[in-house]
Amino acid sequence: MWFFGNSKSLGFIFELAGLMMLITSVLYITEGYAEIGISLPPTVSDVSSYCLIIGVGGLVASIIYIVNAHRIMTGTVSKKVDVLSKYIVTVGITTFFASGAEYLASYLYDREPYDIWTLIILIVVCIIVVVVGRKIGNGKPSRFKNALRYILMIAFIIMLINSLLPSDNYLNFCSDITHMIISIFMLLFLLDAEVKAELGGLVVND
Repeated sequence: MWFFGNSKSLGFIFELAGLMMLITSVLYITEGYAEIGISLPPTVSDVSSYCLIIGVGGLVASIIYIVNAHRIMTGTVSKKVDVLSKYIVTVGITTFFASGAEYLASYLYDREPYDIWTLIILIVVCIIVVVVGRKIGNGKPSRFKNALRYILMIAFIIMLINSLLPSDNYLNFCSDITHMIISIFMLLFLLDAEVKAELGGLVVND
């Protein structure tokens, strides 16, 4: 269990997940100039611009993800509850950039663009995720934070199940493996006695 109890090991897996995001972003940018097999909506009017916007948005998100992952891998952020908090906040921010770029590309270059409510829901969800992440890391145990712990456990169980579903290609397969490991890490962190105490789940006796 040493591997799954070590935050630096988790940081390394985060780095791999960020690398998958980075590669995917580069592939999207490349798809805009040379067909490499990425599936795109048939209603896109300008493939180059569409792919460029999605690729750049994903590139920004992947860099943010990798930078925060490196802080965990090097031990700058090492306390389990802080790692949990940092990961959730990072997911909220990177989702905004990656999915926001996808919405913008759809709005500008897809003849069947996303509905405006898609953007509104995206913004609201990302804000909630960031707030939850910061709330978890504020060091004040409470019943509310303990309730959030159970909600996060459900979320990571869903993430684990999704990572076990069949993949479309090798890149998605590698991404699924990294997210499977991340979900296991996070579930074990949420079950850790120290983390439970810091979130209001129980009191650790000396």
